[in-house]
Amino acid sequence: MGHLDSRFSSQYTAVFYRLGALKRGDKVAVRRADGVVVEYVVDGASLQSKARFPADQIYGKSERSELRLITCGGTYDKAAGWSGNIIVYGHMTSWHRMTPSERNAPLKYGTPRR
Repeated sequence: MGHLDSRFSSQYTAVFYRLGALKRGDKVAVRRADGVVVEYVVDGASLQSKARFPADQIYGKSERSELRLITCGGTYDKAAGWSGNIIVYGHMTSWHRMTPSERNAPLKYGTPRR
């Protein structure tokens, strides 16, 4: 899970600010602390109300390595917060040991600008 926005949003873009822009077929790379880069392809995304959060789809068993990226979404109410969650679903396509250039490169938290 990551933030869509924060009290610092006017100065810094939150990690999942454009998460909803990810579409089927987009690629996501995750640099793990153990020096492995895991690559995923996006299968789809959905906006779910907080009352109907699909816990079984998020935390249930899978036959393959999958990724779930989750942030707030829907409408915002100052008293109640966000009405739902944006959920991006993906599956692993490959992995490799981090190269020296990947290890030294700054982390990129951006999502596509469309």
